[in-house]
Amino acid sequence: MSSAPTPHALILPYPAQGHILPLMKLSYCLIERGVRITFINTHFNHNRIFATKASGQATFIGEEIDGINFVAIPDGLEPEDDRHDFGGLTQSLMKVMPSLLEELIRDNGGEFTCFVADINMAWALKIGKNLGLRTAAFWPAAAGLLDAIFSIPELIQKGVIDEHGALIKKEVIQLNPGATPLDSTNLPWLCFNDAYTEKIIFNYFITNNQATSNAEMMICNSYEEVEKPIFSKISRILPVAPLHSKWESRDDLNLCQFWPEDKQCIAWLDKQTTNSVIYASFGSVTIFRA
Repeated sequence: MSSAPTPHALILPYPAQGHILPLMKLSYCLIERGVRITFINTHFNHNRIFATKASGQATFIGEEIDGINFVAIPDGLEPEDDRHDFGGLTQSLMKVMPSLLEELIRDNGGEFTCFVADINMAWALKIGKNLGLRTAAFWPAAAGLLDAIFSIPELIQKGVIDEHGALIKKEVIQLNPGATPLDSTNLPWLCFNDAYTEKIIFNYFITNNQATSNAEMMICNSYEEVEKPIFSKISRILPVAPLHSKWESRDDLNLCQFWPEDKQCIAWLDKQTTNSVIYASFGSVTIFRA
């Protein structure tokens, strides 16, 4: 009897640091369980990470490291374009990436057995499903944030936002009994600098909310003990945090970081009393204004 083929997961993050890194950690956890991994980055991010010369062509760059095959496809923007313009980046991804993703899967002739896509790229799940892959959607952050996005119809009905996502009521909202209350001004599509981008991202969330129906399961980078009310509310969602693997202890492993590690703070940290320092991450694109 022939043995079953080795599971081979195709991984697709949204092209931003806080999305790539958690899916990279998930990939290493899957490797430890015998799953082969092909990880997709955009050409721009691939070259940021690996410092290789961009080809600028719609070809796929294979670069295997620690059992992960890294491939890259274009995001549709020019090298000088601003990737922090998430409205423009998102529109470009939707325009060029679907056909390239389908081409990548078809060209590998049944090599992949499953497809894990960032929920922020959930439109891609239908492509994988139509090509015969098992599908899962991955949420890289707190489940409460995902609940806010899934609650868009409820927020419109309650008059908190209008049908375009614009804020109507500034108030603290309770989306789920037992969950942490949320200030309506902190809804995830309202964190941009202009109404045009906010509308693009809001509509993108709606598209992806609908597209998650193509996922057999949703995986969330959060803890069941911390957000149990949310996990009870959202069906087909599996908490998987903390995402730890033996690979993370290696000093030479670059887990898809956009920038080199800054070790200058270590000497200062070593002088501090145990448990006296709080670390807060504001993301790779946060801009503080006086």
